[in-house]
Amino acid sequence: MAVITVKKGINNFADYSVGWKSLEIESAEKGAYDNGTKYMDVFFVGYPANCKLRLHEKHNKKTKEEFNITRAFRYANAGITEVAESEGDFRVNIEVETYHLVGESLTVYFYKNKKGYSDISDNVLPGLPFKNEIEDWTQDQIDDSKAYVLKNNILPWIPNQEEEVEDEWSPDSKDDDTKDPWE
Repeated sequence: MAVITVKKGINNFADYSVGWKSLEIESAEKGAYDNGTKYMDVFFVGYPANCKLRLHEKHNKKTKEEFNITRAFRYANAGITEVAESEGDFRVNIEVETYHLVGESLTVYFYKNKKGYSDISDNVLPGLPFKNEIEDWTQDQIDDSKAYVLKNNILPWIPNQEEEVEDEWSPDSKDDDTKDPWE
């Protein structure tokens, strides 16, 4: 006899298929590597903790402004505290505390990495249409941006999705597969 535990109310599985998904943010956590590089992990409703979007801190070479983590806040329409216009541009203050993201949405791209596992690209887009002091995103603009970002920012950097994934297991391995696992 075998016993298993099944969580109540769980009847849907998370969608790991390749493509764009608009997901609600469940939580986010900041971290840093030993070398000082900062990152933020974003977790989504309906997905397990091992499926996360990791946003590494990246800086614009000219302005020295961080843009990768702040883009998640910008496109989630979260944490924006002040907007000022200067020389045709907007100067936006964003409070990058993780609690601002909870309950907001992002559109993220799932892909298969070199090992065949699902990963999430750090090129994010708005999860839902919104309007604020600096932007007005419609669903059509989000859809158009998906095609552009995929072609120019994602596909050039991820492994060829048509390639066969190498599996380290082979039928000639020395594992003892003759034992009955149920004994």
